[in-house]
Amino acid sequence: MDKKHISIIILIAIIFFLFIKVGFTNTIKNGTDNTQNTASVNVNDSGQSNINKKDIENKNNLIEGNNISIKDKLEAKKVAENFIKAITIFDFKNPNGMAENAIKYVCNDKKNEVKSLYIHLGKGEEVKKTVLDYIESEEVKNEEDNDYILFRVHIKWNAIDKNNQKINGGDETYMTKLLKENGEYKVFEYWVD
Repeated sequence: MDKKHISIIILIAIIFFLFIKVGFTNTIKNGTDNTQNTASVNVNDSGQSNINKKDIENKNNLIEGNNISIKDKLEAKKVAENFIKAITIFDFKNPNGMAENAIKYVCNDKKNEVKSLYIHLGKGEEVKKTVLDYIESEEVKNEEDNDYILFRVHIKWNAIDKNNQKINGGDETYMTKLLKENGEYKVFEYWVD
């Protein structure tokens, strides 16, 4: 093997070890954990992966060919999905805990705005909680000359009443605009799409 092939193999192995460390999952069904809707990476006994960069981009709905690393895109995608879950999926018995969960994904300038979303949460008696049915996201091309990463996040949820019965559901699509703050991706803007 020549140096070029060895370098490519080493680079691919490093990328996939990073993905394994982060611990990505295939899908999210009826959960409220802090995972995201990304492809899992299978590694054989020798540490080689059976998936390449293009496959990762395709399975995670990432845009090919821009100057942002796959690792950064996947980190931003995870933050975008977790933030949208945090503002959509509620347990009305613990609004303060829900607010704290949501604000950890936003930039410092947005923390008070997001926290204010939870002021009246849980005041009604009919709905007990909302549960995740489905979440999916895709990277959106940034047409501006800046470093923001954009993700469109689609979420479906169901409301559960005080008798633990599904009473209705909904689905929404949000746009999120992310950038690194203090070394971590944070949501700087979000809106219903």
